[in-house]
Amino acid sequence: MDAVEPSPHDPAKAYIAVLRYQLGDPKPFIYKTENYGKSWKLLTDGKNGIPLDYPTRVVREDPVRQGLLFAGTEYGVFVSMDDGGSWKSFQQNLPVTPITDMKIHRGDVVLSTMGRAFWILDNISPLRQTDLEGGQPQLLKPQDAVRFRMPSGSWGSHMPEYPEPGVHLDYILPEASDQPLKLEIRNAEGQVLTAYSSDTIPSPESEVVRDMGTNFTEFLVTESLTNQKGLNRFRWDMSHAGPWNKSDTRRYRNGPMAKPGTYTAVLTVGKVSSSQTFELKIDPRVLEAGVSEQDIDAQVALQLKVRDKVSETLQMQDKIEKEIETLEAEKRTQTQEARLELLKETLSKIKTEEGIYMQPMLADQWRYLYFMLNQADQLPGKDAVD
Repeated sequence: MDAVEPSPHDPAKAYIAVLRYQLGDPKPFIYKTENYGKSWKLLTDGKNGIPLDYPTRVVREDPVRQGLLFAGTEYGVFVSMDDGGSWKSFQQNLPVTPITDMKIHRGDVVLSTMGRAFWILDNISPLRQTDLEGGQPQLLKPQDAVRFRMPSGSWGSHMPEYPEPGVHLDYILPEASDQPLKLEIRNAEGQVLTAYSSDTIPSPESEVVRDMGTNFTEFLVTESLTNQKGLNRFRWDMSHAGPWNKSDTRRYRNGPMAKPGTYTAVLTVGKVSSSQTFELKIDPRVLEAGVSEQDIDAQVALQLKVRDKVSETLQMQDKIEKEIETLEAEKRTQTQEARLELLKETLSKIKTEEGIYMQPMLADQWRYLYFMLNQADQLPGKDAVD
């Protein structure tokens, strides 16, 4: 026997994986007992998913969902959602390699392999909730997430490639939708922090703009909100919508990180909506550093005020530049000449002049303050508030 797996759900149940290929027998052998070992049932007959020439090294049962099994074979990973009744390949991007051991740890599957080091499959919560088949679009319950920032490191340095921080939102589509998918992230008060779309939304919704003071209603078009039959995954980066930007591709991105609390994700496919709540938890290292949740609340409140000032200033700059361009392209009366000079003078106070070490004007001053407030979790200083 290569592995013995007592069931974490039933003391009478256990699984074993037997490896016999060194004896000239390449068949897979995974057995299950439900009566303390008095009798055993073969779960790998070569016809229910694991091929007859795939030797098995290890089997593990999920500690959360009973009957969710993972098998490590000579040629990769298989999963069973019906306690070994049937198996499906669960290779994802894992190379074809022998799996020597497996452990389910904090909702991830950790694999040791023969010659390919350790691999980790992040977040198996979708497998714990569903059989991946259903008649309606379904947003699955996400795991609660720790609110943390990635270390920036020095420019050009080689950093380990950790998964980016965020909340994984998994959803199932019975068929690819012929309409754009919409995803909203709402806070505990029901306000929309940010919203995404898988494609451009037709009028009149595309003409809806954001109320800077209370809500966000313009949808950011992103390819990450995939529209494929079956299981899809979207990572929310835990941030609000960012400041307005003249560029459509950058508009409303790079927002402040949301404060700890309860949030709701709402997925809409056609006329069908599905919602799930989750928690953003404060990074325990931030608490140990002496930063309280109240400090972060105050920081985010100020960040949102500054974000809106950045938007207001950039929109004002864009409006003035367009009016200047219109006036310069036509013959002007004396009144229009005076108007043009006034606009240029006003623009010079908003937009920093091109060159080296030029005095930063209003737009850049707001953007600098916004950037500084977004760098770490901390109570803003008096100078920033002033």
